Amino acid sequence: SNIKETGFKADFTYYLNQKNTIKTGLTSVYHFFEPGSISPADTSSIIEPFSLDKKKSAEIATYIGNEQTLFSWLTLNCGLRYTVFLNMGPGTVYSYNPAMNVVMDSTIYKNGRLINSYNGLEPRVSARLKINNNNAIKIAYAFISQYLHLLSNSTVGLPTDTWLPPDKYVKPQTSNQFILGYYRAFSENMYEFSAETYYKTLDNIIDYKDNADLFLNKHIETQLLKGNGYSYGMEFLLEKKTGKLSGWIGYTYAQTQYKIDGVNKGRYYSPRYDIRHNLSFTGNYDFNKVWSVATTFKLASGGFITIPDQVFTIDGAAFFDYSSRNNYKLPAYHRLDFSVLYKNPKNEFRRYKSQWMFSVYNVYNRKNIYSLFVRQNSNDFTSASAYKMYLFGIMPTITYNLSF
Repeated sequence: SNIKETGFKADFTYYLNQKNTIKTGLTSVYHFFEPGSISPADTSSIIEPFSLDKKKSAEIATYIGNEQTLFSWLTLNCGLRYTVFLNMGPGTVYSYNPAMNVVMDSTIYKNGRLINSYNGLEPRVSARLKINNNNAIKIAYAFISQYLHLLSNSTVGLPTDTWLPPDKYVKPQTSNQFILGYYRAFSENMYEFSAETYYKTLDNIIDYKDNADLFLNKHIETQLLKGNGYSYGMEFLLEKKTGKLSGWIGYTYAQTQYKIDGVNKGRYYSPRYDIRHNLSFTGNYDFNKVWSVATTFKLASGGFITIPDQVFTIDGAAFFDYSSRNNYKLPAYHRLDFSVLYKNPKNEFRRYKSQWMFSVYNVYNRKNIYSLFVRQNSNDFTSASAYKMYLFGIMPTITYNLSF
């Protein structure tokens, strides 16, 4: 599969006065989708070339916003965005029976002809309350439309993601997001701390049916179901901005849940990217103008995938049985990187500047899981084993930079 984008963006800012700023702009993005194709590797292959219909669409948006300082302790930011999404030909749109399993008719659209369109307003508002010179509170709300759906195949095997534009059968995803944040600076602005909590409603989300036929299916809309969901979480960040030692440490707790009739027996379930815990640390120490070291550590909960609970046989043939969607949580991901930077001491006196960087990715050679495979045992069809695949272990690198 493939997706290409070409865009144009223009933003304008008008400073009405010291306490009032107006921003406006226009954005246009053209999307070109190639959902998938297959071709023979050589002349001896029995595979016949086949490709899904390409899709074209355009997304146009204009906005206006106003940031105004009402009082010395209160700043208000209001905005309104209007978006338009257009599906364009060439393409074939199929009509189905109510059960979406039988093609009743089809309509062919020529190149450049409008197939389908969506539009909507997206209001947003935020307020920043300044308690004193070092403390502030932020309250925000936004309504957002998303015109590209991310479909994830969460079964065992290679994780595959597909971007799908809205069409006659798939509406744009929308969300209402609420944010409350607290911010503090201390030690003469050497340190900054922030804490935010959010809650988001999700509407018109889509996911695959159970046992969906995904491989090069030109009727992919018949394999989808729609529903809603929610997401909430808290984010903390502590940053040191000045001095020989600088860096930050951040932690996020988040949870996302979907509810779609026909999936997971209509119960809430976790999508693949439902990562509950995420901890990041980065630090940089400057010994002098020549030498510095940096390190980064990342720890994140594993996502959720669907694995079989048991194997059963019918007439000697073995089958996997799945009790629920995304019923298994993958192991945690963690990794430590380290680097040493050497800046040529002559840089300060010449036009050409150079530096060397020596770094090690994944210092302790953690084998983070990329995908999980479940296979029936060859000597016993009634049992199965799981295997994991990882991509990168420890990896040292040397980089030379020359700027002029």
